[in-house]
Amino acid sequence: MSIPDSGQYLTFIGLAFHNHHDAHGHFPSGGWGHRWVGDADRGAGHEQPGGWMYNILPFVEQGTMRMGYETAALLDKLMAGRPEARKPKVRKRARQVQYLIEPDGLVPRQSTDVLAMNDPQVVRAVRFIREHACEEIQLRDVLDQVDVSCSTLAKRFRTALGRTIHAEIQRVRIERAKLLLSTTKLPIKDVSRRAGFAYLQYMTTVFRHSTGHPPAEYRKRMGS
Repeated sequence: MSIPDSGQYLTFIGLAFHNHHDAHGHFPSGGWGHRWVGDADRGAGHEQPGGWMYNILPFVEQGTMRMGYETAALLDKLMAGRPEARKPKVRKRARQVQYLIEPDGLVPRQSTDVLAMNDPQVVRAVRFIREHACEEIQLRDVLDQVDVSCSTLAKRFRTALGRTIHAEIQRVRIERAKLLLSTTKLPIKDVSRRAGFAYLQYMTTVFRHSTGHPPAEYRKRMGS
């Protein structure tokens, strides 16, 4: 595991600030606690005494699942005595070896337009989609979150958003793919998986239809 590029960290932080502004209408505060010491039990928001870093954490995808996979892989190498595990590129601090794993990316927060909706059933559906679209959810998963039939929700959904439920799921996945392509160097097949697409070829087709460019060309145009 290599140490992440500091420039990429700055990109994550900058975009997290903007996503916070989009969701709340203001940038994160500097905190109010003594020396800006945070309290993990208070989460993010005005009740958090810590500095701005605590309030942008909900907008950064930490990649805990990947941490688990890479930790298991590293442990396997150490137990097998492989040379690449004995000489990692790490930072040494207080006689401890730290393996740093860069964040997966930014988590878009799009609460503003959801709160403006008057239909509580659509609000519940949209919130669920925007929180779980990248987990390969299907229509029946969305329907489990509401108290109306499929046909009723579909009609209300189109009235509120001007698109179908499936189109909203695809839109959220495409936005995540665009974000990962423009802010990370992940292989495109990993981008596809993390955006919630089961098949790379399908993601490529949908992505091209949405943006006018295939994923690789879009990444090149964004300079990532």
